[in-house]
Amino acid sequence: MNKIIFIIILSLGFSNFSFSQQKVLDSVKYIPTEFVKTLLKENDSLKITFDKTKEKLTKEQIEGIFSKTKNKEYDIKKTRIALELTSLLGDNWNFDETLKPENTLNFKTIEELEKFNNSLPTSESVSFENDGSLKRKETTFKNGSKEIIEKDRNGNFIKKTIDENGNETIDKIKDISEIKIKKPKVEIIKE
Repeated sequence: MNKIIFIIILSLGFSNFSFSQQKVLDSVKYIPTEFVKTLLKENDSLKITFDKTKEKLTKEQIEGIFSKTKNKEYDIKKTRIALELTSLLGDNWNFDETLKPENTLNFKTIEELEKFNNSLPTSESVSFENDGSLKRKETTFKNGSKEIIEKDRNGNFIKKTIDENGNETIDKIKDISEIKIKKPKVEIIKE
C-alpha cells in the first residue's frame, strides 16, 4: 500500500514538472528574424506599432503576420493594421476587399475602434420586481468597466458607472423609460 502511494506521489511530481516546463515553453517571447529586424529598422511607423502591440500578441500571431508581409500578401500599412487589429480583436477579423453593409464598420483611427470594441458588453444580468418593473441591471464591458442601474433608498433610479480603474460615478436617471431593457417573455403552455 505504501509503495502505491509513493509511486502516485512520485508520478504527480513528474507530471507537475513537465506541466511547468510546458508553461515556460508556451510563454517564450517572439524573437524577430533578420527580415523583421530590417523591416522595423526601415519603417519607424511599423516599429512604433510593433513595440506598442507585441506584448498583447502571441509568438504565433506575430509570426503569421510577418510571414504574410514576407510573402507580399501584406504591405507595410496592412502589416501595421494587422498588428493593431490582432492585438485588439485577436484572430477574429480578416481583410476583405469588397465593401458591403454587413462587413463594414467606419472608424477613422484604431483608437475609435478600440473604444467601440470596449463598449461591447461581455455580460449582462437583470432582475425585476414582482410587478415586472426593473429592480437592477448590471452590464460588464470588455475593458472591465461596469454599468449598474438600480433603485436608490428613495426609490429613484441611479446609474452607477465603474471604469476599468475602479473609479465610480453615480448619475440620477430622470426617465427610466429611456433605458432599454429586454424583459423576459413568459408563456404558459397548457398540455
